[in-house]
Amino acid sequence: MRCPACGRETTPALSRCTHCGAPLDDATSHDPPAWGADGAMTARDPGSGPRPWEPVAPPWGAAPGSVPVPDAPPETPGERTMSLSQEPWNDPPIWQPPPPPARRGPPYLLIAAGVAFLTVVALLIVFWPAGDRSAPSPGAASAPATSPGESGEPEPSTEESPGGDAAQARAVDALLTEMATTRADLGGVVQRGCLPGELRDIRSARQEQLGRAQSLEVSGLPEGTALREALTSALQASVDSNDRYLTYAPGCPSDGDSVIASANDRASAAKRTFLGLWNPIAQEQGLTTRSEATI
Repeated sequence: MRCPACGRETTPALSRCTHCGAPLDDATSHDPPAWGADGAMTARDPGSGPRPWEPVAPPWGAAPGSVPVPDAPPETPGERTMSLSQEPWNDPPIWQPPPPPARRGPPYLLIAAGVAFLTVVALLIVFWPAGDRSAPSPGAASAPATSPGESGEPEPSTEESPGGDAAQARAVDALLTEMATTRADLGGVVQRGCLPGELRDIRSARQEQLGRAQSLEVSGLPEGTALREALTSALQASVDSNDRYLTYAPGCPSDGDSVIASANDRASAAKRTFLGLWNPIAQEQGLTTRSEATI
């Protein structure tokens, strides 16, 4: 409708213009119905009651501005009704993670046991017997050898050291003993008529003795080289004589055989030279002195 004062369109349900606020002629015809005492709607008296722009109080005495709630319908026989609580529903509990486990204190028992074990190990290291200290250390094998005088130990005597004067003298003396035995055996072979087999045995024995004489170690003996050469010459002359004997076997050579006589002369001369060098050594070493007939 149009406002009779300003001529603008306004809401017909209101008693005054929404633009200028002037009263409308037919405002009463648009007033909202009023609530009766029995809850029925009745026509509003134009001169009484709230205006359309005023809040309407509900008949049951609720506060102005609240939402009217109709009365509950009457119960039907055989049915039961339950009034709902006007309090809001409680929200469901929100899931929360369980509290972390309480931290355990340090394992004092394990710490004490470890300390005790380390203490026992330390005591064993300190008080354990050192063992046999005479065993050489790992580096001892690679240490350079020292002479007897540098190590502080007494130098061993010549008689106990291999290759020394005493050992070399004993080796020469043993060879001379075998030579004497072979010379005695040759005398028996001559008496039995110089049999070839026996003469070959004598020659083989003297050839073996000659090889030993040539390999004698005489570096520790006085005039050792000359001593060995003289003994080697004597044995070589004896081997030559034995070869000559075999040319007559069976049977013995005559006394005038020049080859045998020359071999015997060379053997005798070499023996005399040898004995001149050997007997002083034998006396010094406590060995038997010898003559030309016993070697």
